[in-house]
Amino acid sequence: MSSLFSQNSQPTNYTNHTLTDLSSKRSPLMTNGYSTPLQQKVATALETIEEMSLQTSITEATDAQKILFTQFSYLPLDFDKVQRKLSQGTVTVRSLVTMLKNPEEVYLGSAAGMATGLQVTPQEILRNMIQNGFGDMQVLGVEADEKSGFNAMALKDDNDNIILLYRGTDISTPTSFVKDSLTDVTEFLTEDDEQVQKAEQFYEQYAANSNKVYLFGHSLGGNLTEHVYADHFEHIKDAFVIDPFPISQRQLDTEEKVAAFNNADKFHCYVVGGDWVSELRDTNLYEQNIRYIKNNNSLKDHIMSDHALEMATCKEDGSFELVTKEEAYQNHQHSFSRETIQQVATTGDTIHDFLLK
Repeated sequence: MSSLFSQNSQPTNYTNHTLTDLSSKRSPLMTNGYSTPLQQKVATALETIEEMSLQTSITEATDAQKILFTQFSYLPLDFDKVQRKLSQGTVTVRSLVTMLKNPEEVYLGSAAGMATGLQVTPQEILRNMIQNGFGDMQVLGVEADEKSGFNAMALKDDNDNIILLYRGTDISTPTSFVKDSLTDVTEFLTEDDEQVQKAEQFYEQYAANSNKVYLFGHSLGGNLTEHVYADHFEHIKDAFVIDPFPISQRQLDTEEKVAAFNNADKFHCYVVGGDWVSELRDTNLYEQNIRYIKNNNSLKDHIMSDHALEMATCKEDGSFELVTKEEAYQNHQHSFSRETIQQVATTGDTIHDFLLK
């Protein structure tokens, strides 16, 4: 099975889908929409993109489509240009095609991408969103804080739902990788970090007056999502995290916040089989609410392989193929016990060396 962004992927097996299959073909929701050849590049297909008018509300999104939002959070943008465009008028997801940073260069994005050698360009990330019906969503705001490394994006659909996307560890530049890694360490050891504060401020700026808020995050982005959810769960419609660096129960100061993480109608935590990042802390806080996704083993073997979003297996209807925790962690070379990970993270190797092993 190929990765999500393989340009030459033409899957024919519809029994057990990888995310590749569902993102490179029309969504099950798109029964009377449009069709664009997989090989077609966004930069040379602006007229075709403008004709794509199907609008999919976040409330109708499948599991596979929700994963696209977490991937979209890694989109490398010219943030200054986006801010200028926002000050001049409305910006949509599709209009970001003119604001991409190095649109045709292969972009790895996350630490998992670095480790597994994903071949993806910013154009392809954007195209996946447009082809799945999210191109007309309004971009409310973006933030890229150079000091802390914090990155986030706020969107709004036609039903006035607010979607906040929190980016995970970014390795697109050495500086961003170091800053995000420091956040990971700070969260693990001290539970007090500037990116968490930035995530709260981002929520207050774009979603504080709404009761229709949807949160998304992967890895470090999942941790930021959990912090925001804990403080505002009464106003959150849905929090979607996958392979998150988990929040600690020690960081929750009320019983109501603890209970919120076991609300299966609002908080949705998914872990791809074999992922170890989600085991970095005591996850008993919401253990009963974790759902495990079958690992499709489509990427090369590496310590970060199981942390890659592209490892998630989806069914033909766009839902995840779920397995038990025992099944999820069978036969995965880099599946470690929580105790082992904690020992490595607090002694010996640097984070960079640890990721590259």
